[in-house]
Formats: sequence, C-alpha cells, structure tokens
Amino acid sequence: MSPFPRTPRLSGDDPEAKRREIRAYFHATFDRYERLFEVLTCDEAYFRKPISLRHPLIFYLGHTATFFINKLVLAGLVSERINPRFESMFAVGVDEMSWDDLSETNYDWPAVAEVRAYRDRVRAVVGGLIDTCRSQVIRRAVPRMT
Repeated sequence: MSPFPRTPRLSGDDPEAKRREIRAYFHATFDRYERLFEVLTCDEAYFRKPISLRHPLIFYLGHTATFFINKLVLAGLVSERINPRFESMFAVGVDEMSWDDLSETNYDWPAVAEVRAYRDRVRAVVGGLIDTCRSQVIRRAVPRMT
C-alpha cells in the first residue's frame, strides 16, 4: 500500500496540474476510507453498533459521501442531490446529549449494496466536478470543505 498522500496545496501556476493533484488526492482518500470496511466479513456486521453510544457501521459507510454532497450543495457547486433520504440520514452523527438519536426505530438503514452504489455516484459527481469546474472555483471551494 502506498503512503497516504499529503493534502494538496491550492497554490501554483498550472491549473491542470493542480486539477490532477486534487483528483488523485480525492480518489486516494475515498479509496482509503472504503478499505477500512474490508475487515467486515458479512453485510450483517454493518448493522451492528460497535458501541452502544454510536450508530451502526452502515452509517459511517454513508456518512463521508453524504458530507461531500451536502457541502457541495451548500457551496452552490452541485445543484441536485443524489439521494435526499441518504443525505439526511447519514448527515448527522450521534448527539450524546440526545439519547433518542440512538433509537433504531428512528432509522430504516439501507442495504450495504445501496450505500456502496450511492458512494459510487458521489465519487462520479465529485470527480466530474474536479474535472470540469474552472480552476478559480476549485481554489474558492476546497478551503470551505476542509
């Protein structure tokens, strides 16, 4: 496994080189996060809570992808949501002061395959945005997402 890439600096004189660097970084971090879930041996494991004060692991599989879409919508860089239900369900983690957040009756978790398909769509949207947006937009938007 290659070393984890460093966060790209947004300065530079070559917008296309910067675009390639950002694209490579995005895909590397997205891949690395997905590899964390490779230790799970069956879909049932995604629906168990690692500890009682947290959501089941399926939440965390969807959470990072949802974060990208929600931030891009907020920044006005993406006009349409991919899956409004997921982007609501996976947006907010557990609030330790609001115990009803942990009630399984409040959630209808989707199948693992559905969340993976959603992640694939998010990857395509973000990758397409990196490939097509003007370099000034990348410089303006990326600091907002960090």
